[in-house]
Amino acid sequence: MKIAVFCGKFPSVSETFVVEEICQLLDDGNDVIIFSKEKGGNDFTSAKFNQYKLQERTIYFTLNRRKTLKGVVESVFTNLNNISKIPKLINRIGVRSLFSNRGQSFSFHEHHHFDIIHCHFAVMGDLAVKLRQRKIISGKIITTFHGSGLVTLNSKKGIYPHLIKEGDLFISNSAFTTQVAVSKGYSENKIFYVPAQFDSNKFIRSKPRFYPKEKITIISIGRLVPFKGFYYGVHAIKNLLLKGHTNIEYRIIGEGPTRAELEKEIQEYDLEEYVTLLGQQTSEIVKEELEKADIYIMPGIIDDNGRAEAQGVVLQEAQAMELPVIASRVGGMVQGINDGKSGFLVSQKDEVELAEKIIWFLEHQDRIKEFGQNGRAFVLENFNSKKNFEKLLGCYRHTLNK
Repeated sequence: MKIAVFCGKFPSVSETFVVEEICQLLDDGNDVIIFSKEKGGNDFTSAKFNQYKLQERTIYFTLNRRKTLKGVVESVFTNLNNISKIPKLINRIGVRSLFSNRGQSFSFHEHHHFDIIHCHFAVMGDLAVKLRQRKIISGKIITTFHGSGLVTLNSKKGIYPHLIKEGDLFISNSAFTTQVAVSKGYSENKIFYVPAQFDSNKFIRSKPRFYPKEKITIISIGRLVPFKGFYYGVHAIKNLLLKGHTNIEYRIIGEGPTRAELEKEIQEYDLEEYVTLLGQQTSEIVKEELEKADIYIMPGIIDDNGRAEAQGVVLQEAQAMELPVIASRVGGMVQGINDGKSGFLVSQKDEVELAEKIIWFLEHQDRIKEFGQNGRAFVLENFNSKKNFEKLLGCYRHTLNK
């Protein structure tokens, strides 16, 4: 199959599942071209991104000459309703292509057919629909809903009338995401459940752990934004110390707008010795940190905009690394854990309950390996990358046969 993949940013350190999916498509013998609005940082490209030479397959929405025209082009893409102006704009300024990368080009003067146009996030699906309406591209449009851009229960974000009407098929990564999509007008009959991909073979513990240990390492990974709930993770550590549990360290990987708030909380409660903000890291370092950790916590919340974790792929990665997990009972995380077997679900924004579950593992260190092994078995059964890739191909075949 000839497949176009539309992304907002590629590669993205927080969206490694997109790279994983593209690599699987290539391994299956498909011809894949990637279109991205923004180029990700080279410092955080994964080994697979380089191994599969995905840079050579990627075309960015950029103008590589006449910088004075950059603002004009960007303004067109900022308001997708103006996308019909792009061909006229190109004719007027005499630029052969808008999508360009190292000699590759995508001319709007030609018609481009793909069997499948797979878009990640609703906004990119909407763009693809409008390009198809203008007969710039053709093919079946499949849009995968992830967290960003859709999972807000009480806002109009994610409502794209053209996409709702003309999108051929939608993929949801959790029952929660499906619920939100349906509430925004997307047809439930067009929505298929396929969890985001991750390579379980990459997330394998390389050496055994032995308990009891003098110090237990707790870890969280994700963007530092309100709905990730790291504030409550920090406060859970404060509660542990108040109860005399000082044999702990809490490491947080990620970057984002709430970093200053977290730093303030850490300083105010004198937690510098126990809580470390590691910033954004490569997928390889993330794996190394998971290897060193003992417990994974995901204290997510439903934020003021109604947004919550849609799936939380890192929850599966942590369990694949045989870490017991503690997660909030919100969003797609409910599907991502075998409660009482691979970890525990707790009430959102309840730092006391979160601390109590951590204490349970501190006092039952002999159960950490058991919960970890249960977690790996759980994700291999329910988030198996080969099974989920077959589901994805099934979605492609279903759409092509309609």
